[in-house]
Amino acid sequence: MIRKIFNKKDKGITIIEILISVAIMVSFMGALYLALVLYMRIATAGPMYTSAVFLADEGMEAVRAMRNENWTNIRDLGTTTPYWLIFDDNVWRATTTEQTIDD
Repeated sequence: MIRKIFNKKDKGITIIEILISVAIMVSFMGALYLALVLYMRIATAGPMYTSAVFLADEGMEAVRAMRNENWTNIRDLGTTTPYWLIFDDNVWRATTTEQTIDD
């Protein structure tokens, strides 16, 4: 009975089946690796993007607050000097001192 299942003709087929299954597994593992790399890029970029959005929103709110004060706190500033925004004494002001956010 066993001799009928494993004929000489069937020996080559099992090698081909093994090669095909290994190729399928390698393809699957490669796709899984690429998905993991993409996930890691998205996961690390998310917090930086969120921080950038919040900082940009805060900057727009600061400019709106200065506008609502009729630009009195920045009226005498020059156009060639770089300025940074600072919240001082419950008022947004422009300063020439560089401000660092989150190191």
